Amino acid sequence: MIYKTVIVTISLIGFILAQPNQWELANGTEGIYINDIDIFHQNPDTVYATGNQFLISTDRGENWVSVSGMAFSSVIEVDPFDSKRIYLSHNVLPSDGNEVLITADGGINWDTIFEEYGWPDLPIVETDPGDLNTIYIDVVPNTFYRSSDQGNTWDSIPSPNASGLTSLAIAPSNINILYAAYFGPNYIYKSTDRSQTWSQLPFPSMYGGVLVLAVDPDTPDIVYTTMSAGESRGVYKSIDGGQNWELKNNGIENLDGYDWIQTIVINPKESETLYLGVTSSYTNDQNPMLYESNDGANSWHSFSVGMPEYGTVQTLSVDTMNSRMYAGARNGIYTLDFELSVDEYDFQIPILISLKQNYPNPFNSSTKIAYSLSKNSFVKLTVFDISGKKIKRLVNEIKNTGEHSVMWDGTDLNNKSVPSGVYFYVLKNDQGLF
Repeated sequence: MIYKTVIVTISLIGFILAQPNQWELANGTEGIYINDIDIFHQNPDTVYATGNQFLISTDRGENWVSVSGMAFSSVIEVDPFDSKRIYLSHNVLPSDGNEVLITADGGINWDTIFEEYGWPDLPIVETDPGDLNTIYIDVVPNTFYRSSDQGNTWDSIPSPNASGLTSLAIAPSNINILYAAYFGPNYIYKSTDRSQTWSQLPFPSMYGGVLVLAVDPDTPDIVYTTMSAGESRGVYKSIDGGQNWELKNNGIENLDGYDWIQTIVINPKESETLYLGVTSSYTNDQNPMLYESNDGANSWHSFSVGMPEYGTVQTLSVDTMNSRMYAGARNGIYTLDFELSVDEYDFQIPILISLKQNYPNPFNSSTKIAYSLSKNSFVKLTVFDISGKKIKRLVNEIKNTGEHSVMWDGTDLNNKSVPSGVYFYVLKNDQGLF
């Protein structure tokens, strides 16, 4: 029998209101064009950024120094096991091609891995999230390369028979599944055998701007893509591996012809939380540079407090260990902490929400989690393991005032039994975290 222990994270008897901090421009980055940011996840105090300069921060992005000059279109990937080893790809202009570089000393010296000419795809460097020894790159159309030894040797692997690659995404929960997006016309391809074969997926619009992909960290069949321009611009979501797509524009309907969606990112620890970085033009200053969704792209809201009124967010990166986000813009790097401040209230204010201890605890088959609401609320009740990874969403709907309970049978998102251990559950409603 599986023997599990579950403990409650927070149980409140008062009323609190959670308020996120605002974005702040990082020291040393003002006026610098930023195209990509990557975090060294073994020690996320170390962060690199690239654009028209190559920058490093060793204090969680508070202060940055320039290491070298770099190309506007460059993208980077920090080796997961060596903070000084970085892969970089950028367009070679005006020759029309891509160059892939590597550094072993944090960006001071660079060696060329590939330099090929021809009509370039957008620069691509991706670490396989399920196999951190593996790196994918793209050089020119129809040429994917993969390395399994920190870039010392590279193997040519099959790629879709298309040109104009804009995004390559590897499913974090299944390394055999890859998606590739191409622009002009719009094509999306999928591989289920780690890039040995590719099949074209149906997509509702053939034209309309750069496509960017993001795959759900827990479910490889849930995939998002963005279309930046044209009448069909917006965010598209598929829940069946790309066979069908639904436009998810609630809250971003007012994006105009100058407001291009530049990036889409999923929070690795909370797969229903997504972020959009856009070009917010001076002609439409009602639209922010950043949007957030907390319900799997069903609705979007502004996430731009502290950001300029208009500009462009080119890239977003989430540091889950330090609860921090980075936004790379055309005028610098912005940071935001996820730590929540608590406003003090008179404790005579009625209880809004109460989360109770599960019973039985420990348990070996199932346990009941009870909570109460003093008003109707949209509620999320989620189980996490001790590393912070989401195990299962138990409640995700509007609940009426009163007492409620739900059973957890000790299974994960895929309905597989979880191992014995300590688990946490967290309750959120539309007022914040409890």
